[in-house]
Amino acid sequence: MKERSKLKLNFLQNSGLTGYDLHPIPADASFRTYDRVKIKDKNLILMNSPPEHYSLKPFIEIAELLRKHDLPAPEIFHIDSDNGFMLLEDFGGTSVKDFVLQSPHLQRDIYKKIIELLVDIQKVEAMHLAHHTTEVMLNGLEVFADWYVPFKTGTEMDEGAKKEYLQQWYNILNKLPNEGRVLSLRDFHIENLMHRGDGIGLLDFQDATLGSPAYDLVSLLEDARHDVPLELAQEMIDYYLSLSLGLDREEFMQAYGILGAQRNSRILGYFARKAKRDGATKYLEFIPRTLKYLERDLSHPVFASFGLDSLHSGLV
Repeated sequence: MKERSKLKLNFLQNSGLTGYDLHPIPADASFRTYDRVKIKDKNLILMNSPPEHYSLKPFIEIAELLRKHDLPAPEIFHIDSDNGFMLLEDFGGTSVKDFVLQSPHLQRDIYKKIIELLVDIQKVEAMHLAHHTTEVMLNGLEVFADWYVPFKTGTEMDEGAKKEYLQQWYNILNKLPNEGRVLSLRDFHIENLMHRGDGIGLLDFQDATLGSPAYDLVSLLEDARHDVPLELAQEMIDYYLSLSLGLDREEFMQAYGILGAQRNSRILGYFARKAKRDGATKYLEFIPRTLKYLERDLSHPVFASFGLDSLHSGLV
């Protein structure tokens, strides 16, 4: 038996569980894995997070912060931080994406509920968190330059062009306001939201930062793995702005376009890297949808004023 498997069984034994069955949950491109622990009266989720790759601390910190404000993060029952194991509340096996695919006529209603939840999340005071900085966003754009460009064109971007590309992006990212930052979960989309009989459950929030209020809305409405119709996206933006008093619409939509273009560029680089470096070609099926979102974002006038729309024109 592998050493990590022994550690997992020891953790479950130390948790006081008996008479359980373990059922692996399919994972997606991560060293972190999950099992559903089936026991007689309830199910739990076992998170297996190798400490050499991921610390449990960020997940625990954000889960406690969300639950303190009555937001639907899973309850944590048992922790082994040294070895990277945790027992969590089980929100069931139906993601919001599953629910939408099964009940497309309810898509508008469920997205409205998600928007309401997002507004509540952004009310949480989280000034202690690290900022989603320009440097972090530029690092993501470098993944686009280093991986998606050669994937698309067959040749690497030369250093001069790459330097110009990142400089133009630096100038654009500096158009984002520093004030008004909110708790941003960073991976806020319907595969990471669980549909429950009494509402929605939050998952995968360990990378949360203090960032633009537009970021998680972009993540939700420009979903690389699920088509969000433009009409629905526009309606949800309007609904969000109607609930988020004090936001200037023009300024917000500029941030939405900038962050959408940055995020989708990073995702394209990530998909190209997964396909080329890791042989995970399944990610290629998401590229056309991501390109569609990126083209939409680049249509915002801010990109024309910096010339970045023309620089992108041969790449998207």
